[in-house]
Amino acid sequence: MTRNRDIERVLDEFYAEGPSAMPDRLFLGVIDRIERVPQRRLALLTRFATMNRNVRLALAAAIVVAIAGVGAFALSQRLGPGTQSTPSPTAGANPSATTFEQASVPAALQSRWVGPSRVVPQAPEPPYRNALELDGGGLHFLLADAGAQTQFASTAALVGPDEIRLRMASTDGGCQPGDEGTYAFSLSAEGGTLTLTSIAEACQPRSAALVGEWVRVGCSDPNGWCLGDLAPGAHVSTIFTPFVPAASWEYAYGKLAYSVPAGWANVEDYPVIFRLAKQGAPENTAIDVWTDVAPHGQADQCSPVPEPGVGSSADAIATWLTTLPGLVTTVPEPISIGGLGGKMVDLSVAPTWTASCPYAYSANLPLVSTFTGSTAGEGIDWNIQGEGRTRIVALDLGDGRALVINIEAQNTADFDALLPEAMQVVNSFVLNR
Repeated sequence: MTRNRDIERVLDEFYAEGPSAMPDRLFLGVIDRIERVPQRRLALLTRFATMNRNVRLALAAAIVVAIAGVGAFALSQRLGPGTQSTPSPTAGANPSATTFEQASVPAALQSRWVGPSRVVPQAPEPPYRNALELDGGGLHFLLADAGAQTQFASTAALVGPDEIRLRMASTDGGCQPGDEGTYAFSLSAEGGTLTLTSIAEACQPRSAALVGEWVRVGCSDPNGWCLGDLAPGAHVSTIFTPFVPAASWEYAYGKLAYSVPAGWANVEDYPVIFRLAKQGAPENTAIDVWTDVAPHGQADQCSPVPEPGVGSSADAIATWLTTLPGLVTTVPEPISIGGLGGKMVDLSVAPTWTASCPYAYSANLPLVSTFTGSTAGEGIDWNIQGEGRTRIVALDLGDGRALVINIEAQNTADFDALLPEAMQVVNSFVLNR
């Protein structure tokens, strides 16, 4: 049975109610089904267009399934009808407390939140990924071992200006239905960080799962795990793992740390691809960070095949880019980012270059293909088109692979406006093993 045929069954099982697991061997099969956008092709994890990109819903679904296959969790379980319980007022009850208990969870808390892995007693170990989901009347703690799993499903109600009451609606983690806990909550000024503190808890494993800081997931894609609009200051990646090849990926929170000024957003966060963009910037004006890439074959620029005979080190990549017909490049310069050394080079398409591909942004727009996946047909398939401008920073990861940072814009004016802030952000990168 081919991987393409396997994927229909896998998707059916994944979206069925309740936890489900996906064997690791199907990880690449899932990704093979990601839909192609016409302007720039994706073979494995994402598909982008330098001059016009559209990450489609097929990509979002595939990434969620892929995460489940390597130890992630499902978000599909909800509290069933009738499980939410709001106590009726009783004689002598505090009227203000009764009013709060009839209120739902504040809208500012209703979101998905992600954070470092928690060690939870009586939960499957190791929990490769921890997150929680809050809606108007319920909470789920999301974790994973060999498959998708949720725990501590609870009804939730406001019981004070900054307190919520949780009542267990499931039996797991040593807790029983009806076990109650009260938590204080606080939000950062911009609403992106939630802190939970236990006040009273009959279910201690739930306390171990929930207490601490959580960061809001703000992807426009409902199945994504990027942070969306960012407050100025320091942040970390959710699932991007630069030092781990895609085939060995496991969830590890915070492997890329970075800082941004006001007005930036994290718009993609995948195992081997990470993207930052200025809020409201023209499409394809962004910073991309990739691992598991290789020089793109030049015999057929429209097919995602690595160029034979070119190494994957930072120096080999930068030197090779300067030899490509159709490119105008600067002289590669040494650079160090986040403790890694490498080379930096700027690219544009030569004015006389005419070669193109059917997926170009517009008919006959000239392009030069630059990167693809390190395995033929798997990974990104990247090019520079038309009046686009790109800065490539290639950094040696120490295992024969390079981390490639791509700063790009559709034209010289946008590139010149983006570059100073983009380099400020890139220079803030700290890569954690």
